[in-house]
Amino acid sequence: MIENIRYQILKNKCEFIIDNRIYSIGSLMKTAYKFIDDIYILLQYEDAYNIKIIFRKKYQSNNINFKVLVGEFVNELLHQSIRQTISSDTKNIREIILARALYGTVLDECDVDKCEEIKDENDLGYIEDSNVIAMSWQDKYCKDVQKNEV
Repeated sequence: MIENIRYQILKNKCEFIIDNRIYSIGSLMKTAYKFIDDIYILLQYEDAYNIKIIFRKKYQSNNINFKVLVGEFVNELLHQSIRQTISSDTKNIREIILARALYGTVLDECDVDKCEEIKDENDLGYIEDSNVIAMSWQDKYCKDVQKNEV
């Protein structure tokens, strides 16, 4: 199962080393956070490239299988590393999608002029027609401006 990971199991703790050239400290922290309900976790640098992870039982009565826990930890570490890579790879497209979604809420000069006209037309401050409410503001008031710009 985890033959290529060197770990040491003592009475109430387990220690193993992770190479931080393979896994980032951010991925390691996120992984450790997922396990803090069951065990105490200590992270410490062994040298420039190795981080020692120490698992300690929270309670003496806990029946924890450290060998299984190390395997689950390493699998979750891989999962978090992949999530971090995907997040980094898709950052630009997510920003574009968010910008496009928020762009529809931006008022330009046409919108500001129309706001004044709407205030004058509707003293109550709301529109009673439900079909108009479902229509975007730009579609309702800026059709002529958009046609002239094209």
